Parts: sequence; structure tokens; C-alpha cells
Amino acid sequence: MDAINDTLPPVSDARFEKMLGELGPEERAMLNEIRAQESPRLVERVDLGTHIDEWHGWVNEAERLLGFSLDGNQEEDGYSLDYAYDAFHTGVAVETYVSGVAVARHIAGVKARL
Repeated sequence: MDAINDTLPPVSDARFEKMLGELGPEERAMLNEIRAQESPRLVERVDLGTHIDEWHGWVNEAERLLGFSLDGNQEEDGYSLDYAYDAFHTGVAVETYVSGVAVARHIAGVKARL
């Protein structure tokens, strides 16, 4: 298994959790166990499934408030799922994040016009 891990690029936590959300409970449990062996900080999470559900609720609410998907490029669009996950993971409220996206989009638009 180490030979396989050495050849695969690392997967970000946000991408890993997005993939987990698309799996059934048995596959999710198996991947959680594998990931926990690779990442000690995930062992500290009592229930990764709950974390994923909270993330999905958070990002769905942010997208509802914004009126568009957060699947963008941070530098070009002023938002991205990676940055949204970082905000969620550090405990930023959805409304605060949405306000930040509005400012970032404005700045990105100004830069594009320069």
C-alpha cells in the first residue's frame, strides 16, 4: 500500500470530504478508516460523517444566499470551494462568509477592469 500512496498525489481535505459525501455509509466508513491511518488529526474527529453533513448544510446555505455555486477560482472570481471550506472549518458564520464573498467579487471585478 505504501507504494501506491507514494505514487498518488495528495488529496486535500475539502476534496476528500466532497468525495465522501457522494459515497454510501459502508464506503464512507472504509475510507474514513484508511484516511485516519494517514492523517492523525482526522482521528480526533468523532464522526466525520457529521462533519460532512455540517459542511454540506453550510455550503448549501452560502450558495442559496449568494444565488450561485461557489465552485469558482478565488483569484479570478473572488470565491472558491476551497476558501469556503477553510472558512467553514475555522468556524466563520455563513452570513459573514457571504459578505466577504461580495467584497472579494467586487475587488476581483475591479482588478479585471484594470
